[in-house]
Amino acid sequence: MATCAAFGFVEPAGAAATRAVPIVCNHGPADQTYQAIPQAPATVVAGAAFTIRVDGVDSGEISQTGLRYLHDITYDFVIPQGAKLVPGSLQIVAGTGTPNVREGARVAARANVVTVTLPGKVTSGERYTPPSFELRLEATAAPGTALVWSFARLGLTAAAIIVGDVVTSCDPKTKPHPLTTTKVVEPPAPVPTPEP
Repeated sequence: MATCAAFGFVEPAGAAATRAVPIVCNHGPADQTYQAIPQAPATVVAGAAFTIRVDGVDSGEISQTGLRYLHDITYDFVIPQGAKLVPGSLQIVAGTGTPNVREGARVAARANVVTVTLPGKVTSGERYTPPSFELRLEATAAPGTALVWSFARLGLTAAAIIVGDVVTSCDPKTKPHPLTTTKVVEPPAPVPTPEP
């Protein structure tokens, strides 16, 4: 019986802001991680908008016996309850990511899920960095609410020499996995107008 090609992400040395999320995949080796550099403010005034940015991290060398290349890589994130996407704010940051996954990269939202799609090919022996993306959220929740931006899923297709395409899905061990937390705060008190 032919064995499906497995693939491995080599964990690179990352910056302090890099988040490493343990994931479990239906194909491939155990003990894999999803890594990214998420950024969001610690607080936001109720009713105001704030920016979330997620920067990609070098995957390390993608290499496994029987693997030809990876393609159609997707990442799912969850918009927190108590926040809504600002129309037109969701975008891939131009000039980011490596060329092998930058072309055709797109990001879209459906309901409360944001999906980044990388249709490009990552050949065995190569490495890649996903492009960065940004969005703005409006804080609709009451003061005191914690708005948690989370990672929900990694998907990809591995093209194997013997068995062809192997569709792979990876979920965080804690699903969804929190990446950033922004606390909703009261608007500042109005400054009294001095009497004439």
